[in-house]
Amino acid sequence: MEKNKYDEIFFNYQKSIQEEIDKTLNKSQPNNLYEPLRFLMEAGGKRLRPVLIMAVAKLVGGDPSIALKPAVAIELLHNFSLIHDDIMDKAPLRRNKQTIHTKWNDSIAILSGDLLLAISFRKAIEDFNESTSHLILAAMIDALIEICEGQGYDINFENNRDVTLDDYLMMIDKKTAKLIEKSLLIGGYAGNASEYDLNLLEQIGHNIGMGFQIQDDLLDLSAPNPKFGKIQGQDLKEGKKTYLFFIAKMQINDPKSIELLNKFLENKGLNEQDIPTMIEIFRNNGVFDIANKMIQEYYAKTLELLSNFKDTEEKSFFEQLIKNIFEREY
Repeated sequence: MEKNKYDEIFFNYQKSIQEEIDKTLNKSQPNNLYEPLRFLMEAGGKRLRPVLIMAVAKLVGGDPSIALKPAVAIELLHNFSLIHDDIMDKAPLRRNKQTIHTKWNDSIAILSGDLLLAISFRKAIEDFNESTSHLILAAMIDALIEICEGQGYDINFENNRDVTLDDYLMMIDKKTAKLIEKSLLIGGYAGNASEYDLNLLEQIGHNIGMGFQIQDDLLDLSAPNPKFGKIQGQDLKEGKKTYLFFIAKMQINDPKSIELLNKFLENKGLNEQDIPTMIEIFRNNGVFDIANKMIQEYYAKTLELLSNFKDTEEKSFFEQLIKNIFEREY
């Protein structure tokens, strides 16, 4: 698909998504809860999950406009999880803006996040019959359970030195991949996809989600700060064990580098002065290269699964969308 055509379709999806978000959150009371939500959603974000939902509905032969409200619902659900993540992580910034708990306080952040979750479930089923509503709600409930379980594992792993790479991959499957997986299913439900297509979409969503999170881990250390919207090396500062950490444990064998890795574990994070050194150690020991290779493997699996769909303009758009996700720099 030509870039101009792709950009036009993507922009129209984003525009309709943002308009529906604004319509959902505008002129609502009490203002002390809705103002933080508007502040959060006005910060933008890539809107990848809702665009994926609308694109999937079109891919399977449905009308993308019917998928708009569940697409917005998933975006609201995702942002609910970010509000609570930021509180737990004590994160000062989100998308280069103050986090809600920083700009307001923890109580407002918790309550506004809970409100956003409730709104997301109501929004998801506004335009569907009972049968389709049941499928969409089941997918959203499953996604929420997985997100919470994944966050629980993530918290547990922070204080556990015996966590393995397999443990980590299980955690990100729950915390990140499942939401994208369920998003594609919801797009399929909205577009009346066949069982065969739904199975393919579920697998495609899993591979996008896993690659997306490993890419996020990599970008935390390699992305230009203004684009990424977070402090470079924030995961190292917070003591988060990411995909790159587990690869580093396997790759690094010189005493000074091992000493810094142990310091990271013992202190549950690094001070800002040590972060550039650790990034350089990762780079010099091939950690970035291994992470990039794994991301490309997930990308290849995604394209292989997508090849089962007929060649159409909708498929061409979806392929370009996936390509842009896997090649993103922020």
